[in-house]
Amino acid sequence: MIQWIMNKILPMSLFIIFTVSLFFLVSYRLFVRDELRNIDVKPERSYMENVTITHAAQNRKKFRATVKSVRFSFDENTASLEGIRLASLDKNIVFEAGSGLYDVKKNRMDLRGETTALGRDFQARTTGAVWDVGREEFQANNRVRITSKRLDVGADKMEVMKGEKIRLEGNVRAVFN
Repeated sequence: MIQWIMNKILPMSLFIIFTVSLFFLVSYRLFVRDELRNIDVKPERSYMENVTITHAAQNRKKFRATVKSVRFSFDENTASLEGIRLASLDKNIVFEAGSGLYDVKKNRMDLRGETTALGRDFQARTTGAVWDVGREEFQANNRVRITSKRLDVGADKMEVMKGEKIRLEGNVRAVFN
């Protein structure tokens, strides 16, 4: 019985496995590989979704950006972003914005729509802002409101330098609780 299996069934099984493998190999070479080669990736038609980028400097994580979608413009060296969440890991601040435009050459991000900055003990809201990544500066040129447990501040403009110094300008009003 074993001799019959070895002589009849084993060679037939090996032949079937070889034939199926050959079929898949030929199919891949004829159809799939050529289709992959013909994909034309263009910025206006291609984008990335659910992207997370972590930036580190001197072996320390500095910030993490999570974006729902990114569209690149290679001519202008910019990236159009939707659903932005930027976490400054060393300063414990999170920025959120509906959309923005990142300029690769200037290393600067223009945040658009309602923009929120959340810290351990405060919340700041404005409409649109600019984050200069290289200079570590954040500017809001529209009305800003900063709230915390003991403070409610409003101003026409705000500038944050290196995450430590804050300058408020125009119609500054503060209420201490």
